[in-house]
Amino acid sequence: MVLHADLDGVVSAALLALYLRREGFSRIELLATDHHCRAETFGTRLSEHDLVATVDFPRHPQSRWHFDHHHPAPSDGSGSFVDPSVPSCSLLVMRTIGLWGMQFPEPFRELVRWATIVDAHRYVDEQECFWSPQPALTLRRAIDLKENKEEFAVRALKLLLRYGADLEHVLQDPVLKRRNHLQKEALRETVHHLASNSDVVSIAGRLKCCVYQVERTLHDSLLPFVVHPDCQVALGRARGDGRDTIYVTANPWKKDLHVDLGELMALFGGGGHQHAAGVTVHSEDAAHVMDAVLEELKGKGPLGAFSAQLKEVELRDLLQVIGLVTPSAKVHVLARGRIGRIVIHHRLIVDASVDGLRGEQALEKILDWERGKVWVKQASGKIEPTCSVPVEQALLEAARRSDEIKLHPSGEFKKIERRKQP
Repeated sequence: MVLHADLDGVVSAALLALYLRREGFSRIELLATDHHCRAETFGTRLSEHDLVATVDFPRHPQSRWHFDHHHPAPSDGSGSFVDPSVPSCSLLVMRTIGLWGMQFPEPFRELVRWATIVDAHRYVDEQECFWSPQPALTLRRAIDLKENKEEFAVRALKLLLRYGADLEHVLQDPVLKRRNHLQKEALRETVHHLASNSDVVSIAGRLKCCVYQVERTLHDSLLPFVVHPDCQVALGRARGDGRDTIYVTANPWKKDLHVDLGELMALFGGGGHQHAAGVTVHSEDAAHVMDAVLEELKGKGPLGAFSAQLKEVELRDLLQVIGLVTPSAKVHVLARGRIGRIVIHHRLIVDASVDGLRGEQALEKILDWERGKVWVKQASGKIEPTCSVPVEQALLEAARRSDEIKLHPSGEFKKIERRKQP
């Protein structure tokens, strides 16, 4: 079973494990993970079992069952129990298995209630959120400590199953006690860091956004609102080892933000809930993605004009049509957590930019992408050209590069062609 390493994921997995035990599955293998480890998780080949399930996380390729409540919802319904309108995955699992004729003991039902409060950010105040001695929130703090987080999530799950979700006994675990103490220290360190390493900017609707950066080991998406309680939303970058996560979170103690953040971040290749979402990208792309998300929050980004997924519409075909039907257009391409921009003016590509590159070098990189999301807007204002390439020529060269790579992945074809040139 693949599970998200947070309180909701652990409780969801515990419920499903109880059901599987009732159905005769005596051995359950557990793999806890987090979103910044998604690529490694999906690359992990699980042992052959009668049933592989994923809970509170994007569907593992081997999964027969998938329980989740995050955006984006999967397109295929086979074995998928996904509903982004449900506030927690554990609530979704409990309801679904209830329809299959199994009712859970009261301690597990109470734990689902608290997992829902945590995942939907329904805390009474910041005191309850971060410092409450309430047993379920103590368990949550222990799980959230970044050090060996995935390993401890599995340990916490086994403790819940061993003691029947009796948290009085679960909280006696010495490892859990130590982690709870360390997490409180980490939270205080993060508050101190944010006090001098965060900014407040204005966004659409006269709202305020806290913008911050921290190391992944110190990140908590709600702590910015302790430092900046007047902000309606926080946009943060959690730095990792070569891969960073961009988080956007609504202030749970203010109700002024009317944007589905899960849908917004799904457009950048990530996902999440209406009130909290994120995407993990290569570190060198993180600043570009963060700037693009901020532009959307300011109401100045390209979203909503026109969109098409590249897996449904070929980018090259789309550019051909755009070059024919509109005198000037700005094309935004979001793929692999990266953002590329192409400006077309009177059937000429006059500007392209991606990853700090400009001109033809950037254009070539963008046209080699195969998946992503495209937005097109009418180009307005002064255009600063960095190249001048006819649309047809750019598309022809891109097609040739694609054919060469498919026919000769080693690049030998390109070397032979160069030697033939005078």
